Amino acid sequence: MDEHLTISIDSSLLYDAIQAVEQIGLDLHSALRIFITRLAREQSLSFLFLGNTQSQTGVPNRERVPDNFQMPHSKVREQGEKGDVTKSKALSLFRNAGVNFNRNVTFASKNRTAFNYWANPEFGMLKDDWFIVFNDWIKRELHLFFIPANSINASELTPRSDKEWLIDLQIMYNDNSFRDNRSGYCFAKHLIKQIKY
Repeated sequence: MDEHLTISIDSSLLYDAIQAVEQIGLDLHSALRIFITRLAREQSLSFLFLGNTQSQTGVPNRERVPDNFQMPHSKVREQGEKGDVTKSKALSLFRNAGVNFNRNVTFASKNRTAFNYWANPEFGMLKDDWFIVFNDWIKRELHLFFIPANSINASELTPRSDKEWLIDLQIMYNDNSFRDNRSGYCFAKHLIKQIKY
């Protein structure tokens, strides 16, 4: 059996699919792996359809999260909204704490549907001093990283598959090493400040 599969897909359809899975913090290969695993386990595509509570094999789909799932309103308010802290507000908080920024700042909030911070800065950022701010809206904490010019080689990070001039950063949430899922690079050594808000 051939373990390598080649299929022909319209480029605009492929682009839309890549955008959709990246919005939930996955790459296309991971999404396909999840889909194929689920298909093989259930021997059915019924898990794709809303309102389905049981697979063709008669096994309840208890683990399925509805497409319109949201945290209960009170829980979201208790933990803080993703939009509570914007990039400008985060930078203002750090400036008040004595940090001076240049123009190269990347800001990313914890992804609402996946356990990572996701951003796509240009590779050109690596040539200058670069700041990254991660907003943990659950713990209401900001993490500030300073990457000196040319301290990371472009080959150490992974480009987006559809836009190779952009870095595909998917930093693990709740990971003290701040590891990038795509490249394996750990950003913890660049962490310079954390602020609660």
